[in-house]
Amino acid sequence: MRRTRRNQPSLENTKIMGTLESITKYEHLGPEFLMWLWHHGLKNDGKFNVEGCEELEVRLGEQMVLEGEMGNASRVQMKGEMPAQSSEFHTALQENKTPQKVKLLMKIDGADWALTLDSRKWSLGGIKIPVPGAMFFEEACSLRLNQFERFSQVFLALFDQFLALRFDARKWNRIVKTIKTDLTDS
Repeated sequence: MRRTRRNQPSLENTKIMGTLESITKYEHLGPEFLMWLWHHGLKNDGKFNVEGCEELEVRLGEQMVLEGEMGNASRVQMKGEMPAQSSEFHTALQENKTPQKVKLLMKIDGADWALTLDSRKWSLGGIKIPVPGAMFFEEACSLRLNQFERFSQVFLALFDQFLALRFDARKWNRIVKTIKTDLTDS
């Protein structure tokens, strides 16, 4: 780390540290977003209402990693058909583990999407774009790029919906209370 005076960080390093502190400050939002997706989807048969989207279903898919506060030492990895509906998943949540990496299955206006979301890094991976029927290469590329743009719009609208709830303390506290009650009742 470059210093301007003895033991004082440079302006450049201060900006980097500010950015890193901001990321750390909000990294809990990823697991909370996944918890919200899971719980809302559970209560509403996977259906979400997003402006400009006629049909949106979101489910946690067949791969999932949950972690507690101790990180890797308390990691639970699950695979199989719909692990979010398993007793192992509910037990992990009751032990204060949160989803860190999940496969998401989404249906957006009739098109099926699959992707992996790492909630700590906010990385989307392995996105499976719906395959168009037989058409010319240029037309297929254009269609797929349009589909990806549509996916991005819907995903961001869904995240905005979460943020509106998350930063309204009264609404968020009610959601957390409902999730905790549902977990103790299961």
